[in-house]
Amino acid sequence: MFTSESIALVAVIIVIFVLKRILPTRLFVVALVFVFALAGAGAWHFSRPSLEEAMSREEQAHLAEQQQVVYDWHAGYQEKIMELDRNWQQYHRILEDFEADVIGIEAARERLEALTKNARGTLDELEAMDPPTKLDDESYDLVAAIIMKTRAYARAELEAIRETADAARRESMSDDSQETQAARLLDVMARKSPAGLIVSDDVRRLRDGVRPRE
Repeated sequence: MFTSESIALVAVIIVIFVLKRILPTRLFVVALVFVFALAGAGAWHFSRPSLEEAMSREEQAHLAEQQQVVYDWHAGYQEKIMELDRNWQQYHRILEDFEADVIGIEAARERLEALTKNARGTLDELEAMDPPTKLDDESYDLVAAIIMKTRAYARAELEAIRETADAARRESMSDDSQETQAARLLDVMARKSPAGLIVSDDVRRLRDGVRPRE
């Protein structure tokens, strides 16, 4: 029975023979280079083991499990990221409304205090989040690093909101103008705003770690 390699070899020989008969010598040499290049590429492609051949059934099952664990964890983690983003957007909206004199200082204080409770709840949920125990060591360490960075960001966000709420409480007892009060609250925001949450490289490495090996 002919193998795919032997069939390919015969095909290459036939192509070379036909080209030699119909092409001038100079063009034949150029065509020969392309034929051998294509033949080499094809041989490399068909000689590569498939994923099923390169991995045992146990390895495939383990990889599938790791992928599912990472997927499930990341879905829950994304919900916490969205909560952090909503809290921060609401924080900015409150200060923008107060600066534009859409709401008064009392309304700003009440909203900031309510938002402080929400931010506290988000942080508590992150504090309770641990890496899945089924993860392999490298993936486990990456998830732990992502959680640690996210907790630090959530703490800084909570602190900014809480301090601004405290400032609004003091300003509500002030006789200063609304413009002056807004400037003071904005100053707290400028000083206490957290640095960006940078976890994209960790997430990319986590996903790459559970991709099939070629």
